[in-house]
Amino acid sequence: MKIRLVLAAIALFAQTVAIADSQISGKYPKEQYHWDFGGSKTTLHYTPAKHDDIDPVAKGLVAAPEGWITGPDGKAVGYAPQEITDGGVRVSISELQTNKEKLTPVQYLEQMAQDMGKAFYKDLPAGMATELLSHGEIKQEGDRATISFKMIILGYPAILNITAYPVGDNQMRFIEYFTADDADLIQRYQGIAHKMIEAQYIIDHPNKK
Repeated sequence: MKIRLVLAAIALFAQTVAIADSQISGKYPKEQYHWDFGGSKTTLHYTPAKHDDIDPVAKGLVAAPEGWITGPDGKAVGYAPQEITDGGVRVSISELQTNKEKLTPVQYLEQMAQDMGKAFYKDLPAGMATELLSHGEIKQEGDRATISFKMIILGYPAILNITAYPVGDNQMRFIEYFTADDADLIQRYQGIAHKMIEAQYIIDHPNKK
């Protein structure tokens, strides 16, 4: 059964490659977000453009943590630390997606894992590699499910965790936590990202406080 998912993850990959291509050929305009590899640094730096700062609370989403900025991320809202000097971090919260097929979060993520490989681009110039390396088993906790992907984005190792859960009778929320595969970066920001996911779940399920 063909399942149409509006995946912020796929939008991220398409956007990333478009920006890389614009640096090579000028074919695409620069998007709201940019990747800055910091010269000789070996980790990536991801920040929303400052003029795109928005109020997620007005959209029914969790407030940005102190020191973080927000911006549009396709049909999602992206959050990123304002100052990162040694890597890249992003949390992206999707709009509510209609779940016409009445799939469980696990089924959604299973389909997502199958579709992820199709989102990567081949035959890119040297140093622009974009590759899905592996993904872990889907973990379920209550009505939430999470999957973790290891990948190469523009030649740099990264991790993408995607959490999905139902909201109401026929809607689903997706939350991405993206980070460069850097131990210090993960230690600094993983806890904040997890608190954001918990806070958004409570906003979406006020009766479960």
